[in-house]
Amino acid sequence: MIFLSSSDFEFKYRNSVEHFYPQNPNADEGHEKLPPEELNNFGNLCIMARGHNSLRSNLMPDAKIKEFKATDQSLKV
Repeated sequence: MIFLSSSDFEFKYRNSVEHFYPQNPNADEGHEKLPPEELNNFGNLCIMARGHNSLRSNLMPDAKIKEFKATDQSLKV
């Protein structure tokens, strides 16, 4: 079990919803668009600060994970 303290959370006013699999994947790299029911599924969405969202908007999931690990992001619940 993981125990978190209040210092592990950061609450900001300006958050946005990020699609884990991008809304507009790069077709030149062979990535296909997901059907709307999969793209907008709760499991493909997360909340993050707008600035962090814009940096990752069209990255594929594996690249988003690498970016997330490389930056200081707070957990959004």
